[in-house]
Formats: sequence, structure tokens, C-alpha cells
Amino acid sequence: MERKGGVLGKQIEPDVIDDGGSGQQAVSAAQSLIDAGVVAVIGHFNSSCTLPASRLYNDAKVLEISPGSTNPQYTEQGFPYAFRICGRDDQQGSVIANFLHDQLKLTKIAILDDKTTYGEGIAKIVKDAFEAKGGQVVMFQGVDANDFDFRANISVAQGAGAEALMWGGMYKGGGPLCVQMRQAASMCRSSATTAARTRSSSKPWARMRRTSTSPLARTTPARRRRRLSSRPTRQNLTRCRLVFDLRLRRGAGAPHRDPKSGIDRRGQGRGGAERPTLRHHPGPD
Repeated sequence: MERKGGVLGKQIEPDVIDDGGSGQQAVSAAQSLIDAGVVAVIGHFNSSCTLPASRLYNDAKVLEISPGSTNPQYTEQGFPYAFRICGRDDQQGSVIANFLHDQLKLTKIAILDDKTTYGEGIAKIVKDAFEAKGGQVVMFQGVDANDFDFRANISVAQGAGAEALMWGGMYKGGGPLCVQMRQAASMCRSSATTAARTRSSSKPWARMRRTSTSPLARTTPARRRRRLSSRPTRQNLTRCRLVFDLRLRRGAGAPHRDPKSGIDRRGQGRGGAERPTLRHHPGPD
């Protein structure tokens, strides 16, 4: 924009400030920008920050464009200086509910949010839209935005028979939630496998191992490893050629004098035939 002459013939001077993801700090940041005489603001990101700060910007007639605030109340305030460049929660929530119910064919889901303006808003809209389609929300809970231990919530969702869990929150909570859900799923698979093996141990036919026509599959693990490691490779072939040539050269070059005739038969093979001396030609590295 500056290379094209700026905006309305004036250069842009950026002023960066952090709201810390807090609504109270966002109000202080907005007032600081207004006092600095800014004419436009690209922000805020969180709906919990954008909503209280938008009132200050509107009163000061400062243009505000939010890149990530999805709460419908932001633009429903009717402020002429408030804009956003992303979808609203009521739009995203219906898409999520349609995907879970119509595409994945799920009938029971669990919903968990981080109790923020964004998290609670998107969670409530998904719940209403999913239930309107005939689905059942078996768990609807909220956790603190700084709480990253979701094991109790995951256990409740599993016990309620949820087929999926919808997370209404930010990335810092979504990452640990995914990890703990995978760990819980792994534990469930391990328990199910152990139970299946216990049930089948009383059946003689269940203990029979499946055979294979492959010779490699019929060998033991130790023999299989030795067989794989003994396959010819460039390094093994080069090493074998070095040892072979070295043995031939030692046999050909070793002094050998016939005790009866006194003839030195160095370099001769059996029967007195001349045996050529082999020289090592190094192969590729």
C-alpha cells in the first residue's frame, strides 16, 4: 500500500498493541489506540475482546475490522464502524451440525467449550442445530479456558455413548484435548483386545495361528532378522571381495620352497602351474 502511495495520498504508520486475549485488557488497549489518534484498527481477534472494545471505537468513530470474531452480537449491535471478514457462529454452527448428522450419520454427540464468549456461543448453536435434526447431545459441559485436563470430561462422554466430541474453544485447549482423546481411545482399544483374548483363550481353535505360504513368514523372528541382514548389499559385496582377494594374495605371495628340489614355487598353483597374483580393485564405496 505504501508503494502505491498509501491511502488517500497518506502513508500508513502501524501501531501494534496486544490485548492479551482478555476483555478488560482489550478495553485498555482500545483506549490507548484512540488516544494515539489511530484512524482504523485491524482487530480484535477474540469475540470476548472485540465486543467490549467495539463500543469505544464506535463512540470515537474509529473503523474496526475484526479478522476472527465470530460472535453474532458483534455486528448485530448496529455500529456503523464495526466490520468482520469471517463467518458468524450461527453460520458455522449449522455447518458443523449438518456435517455431524447428515454426512457422518451420527446420532449422539458430546459438546465441550472453554466458557469464553466464542466457545459458549458456537457450542450453544451447534447443540440447538443438532437437536433440531433429531440428534441427541449426551453431554454439554464447559471448562475453564486455562484448564487443560480433560480426562474427566472424556470419560463422561465415553460413558454416555457419544460418537463424537465437538470442541468449542481456542487452539491452546484443543491441542491437549486431542492428545488426551487419542490416549483414551488407545486405552479402550487395549482393554477391548485384552478382553477378547481372555474370552477366546478357552477355545482351542481360537489359539491356532494363521499360516502363510511365504517362507519368510514361516520363519522365527530371530531367523527372519538374520535372513534379512544377510541379503547381499553393496557394502557386504565389497567387504566379501576384499576378504577373498586378500586370502588369494596371501596364498600366492607366501614363500614356498620345495624341500626336495629346492625350487622356489612362489606364485605357482598345484602341479607347478603358474598362478597369477590377484590384485585388489576397490569397488564402490
